[in-house]
Amino acid sequence: MNCGLYKQAPFRRAAGAEFRPGGLRLTGELAAACGLRPGERVLDLACGIGSTASYLSQAYGVRATGLDSSPELLGEAGVRDGSAEWTLGSADALPFPDAWFDAVFAECFLSGCADKSTVLSEVRRVLRPCGRLAVSDMYLREPGAAPKGAGIPAATCLSGAIGKDATLAVFDQAGFTVALWEDRSEGLKTLMASLIMEYGSAAAFWEAAAGEDEDGDAVSASAAAARGAALAAARPGYYLLLATSGLCGPRRV
Repeated sequence: MNCGLYKQAPFRRAAGAEFRPGGLRLTGELAAACGLRPGERVLDLACGIGSTASYLSQAYGVRATGLDSSPELLGEAGVRDGSAEWTLGSADALPFPDAWFDAVFAECFLSGCADKSTVLSEVRRVLRPCGRLAVSDMYLREPGAAPKGAGIPAATCLSGAIGKDATLAVFDQAGFTVALWEDRSEGLKTLMASLIMEYGSAAAFWEAAAGEDEDGDAVSASAAAARGAALAAARPGYYLLLATSGLCGPRRV
């Protein structure tokens, strides 16, 4: 994932402090669906600068913990808000005891993970029985349409986006019961329009988002454009999902 994108001023102006489509409006919908109660332990996975953890702590009275692999982003989170705990760590080896959290939020993160199964296995480990997993993320509405070899941009949470059926299968195989799926692609369209305005064009955004290739060299403008075209062909979408750990039904949906 190209974390450097999050440091760019045009991206931050377009995406806000949440770095994702829909912002805290969608977070609030997920929180309502989870039926969060004061005092519950909630993990914000890949928290960035901590907007979700802060919001959940202040709005719902939960004991929120934000986890991220970037010391720089966590430092910014700590400066912004002291109401949540901030933990440096990796999602594929969560530094928490078994059955520690009542709910886990993963927003615009899982689709960028190379090994989603390991991450979800860790999430299930740290969730209490019947714990809730709240997700908002990217998926591909036409996953077979992207030209082979073109490559999806390794920016934000696009690099590992897959189709809806494949996405649901990953959760099922990890032992989660999906209770809610809603397409919210309109938020992605709004964000993309803002990004184009800030960067001047779609091509300029894809070039800024492309980052580096496997050799550490900057991706050329033509290669970035090809990746952007591949993504457009796959028709990216955005979804909300609520799942429970095991075969438990949700309290509220």
